Amino acid sequence: MSQNTKWRKQTLTLQTDSNFAQSTINIPPGKRVFAAAATSRTVNQIINLGLDENGSEIEPEMDLSFWKKTNSVKFLDGFKPLDYKGGSTLTIKATATTNLTEPLQIQVVFAILENNSSCN
Repeated sequence: MSQNTKWRKQTLTLQTDSNFAQSTINIPPGKRVFAAAATSRTVNQIINLGLDENGSEIEPEMDLSFWKKTNSVKFLDGFKPLDYKGGSTLTIKATATTNLTEPLQIQVVFAILENNSSCN
């Protein structure tokens, strides 16, 4: 079966005068949702990223290294699978554990497998 995937992305920026940033994104409904994140530069500190749906945590904040796409045979295998099927607005939260010396952009990419898709 072919894999029909919808893609969504959102970029947020952690500024030097704030250790917190958030942004919202509408995710269409699907069979499964995967996510990965990339940063505008290398960071040598913990930057936590998490997802909320209507104020309820669906992915706890954890270091960006756990969100980075890994190399694998199948492209989506390198994304983080979410326990979430879409169909709502998510809040993306980023928190730096210490002050940044320069702004940091974080782009989060979502892959939404449509209901007629296979993950194989």
